[in-house]
Amino acid sequence: MDTSQYGSKNGFWDRLVDKKLPNSTLINNDKQYSYGDNMKVKYATIIVEDMDESIKFYTEVMGLEIDSQHNPQPGATITLLKGEGDAMIELIKNTENETGLFSVGMDVEDINTTVKELKSKGARITMEPIPITVGTLAFLEDPNGVKIALIQHH
Repeated sequence: MDTSQYGSKNGFWDRLVDKKLPNSTLINNDKQYSYGDNMKVKYATIIVEDMDESIKFYTEVMGLEIDSQHNPQPGATITLLKGEGDAMIELIKNTENETGLFSVGMDVEDINTTVKELKSKGARITMEPIPITVGTLAFLEDPNGVKIALIQHH
């Protein structure tokens, strides 16, 4: 397999392709792992420049289907796209954020308990829980600066 489009030849991806990994690194696909039994990956949120072009790409090229569309405020549009499984791609067009991957969204059962538990383990909470249209939202960052949205739906 040619992996040159993912980086330099003989780089990270080349070393992983068609290699047998040691047993200690294999993932046990028979188990479902979750954090605190109440957190699951729900969204990858992408800020887009052209909503129509992005919808066309994710539906016609990637094979996803539109789940729902929302206009939460003037100048902002959200489209949720669904494929197999529960996770979705959330496309957001607004004038407040730069285009690109914005955050990974996690559904939680009890946002206040989850935030408290994450704080006790040293997580950097960047936005405390606030009410939103669909429930309650909080943000934290991973060590690389990736935003993680925690969402407790109504």
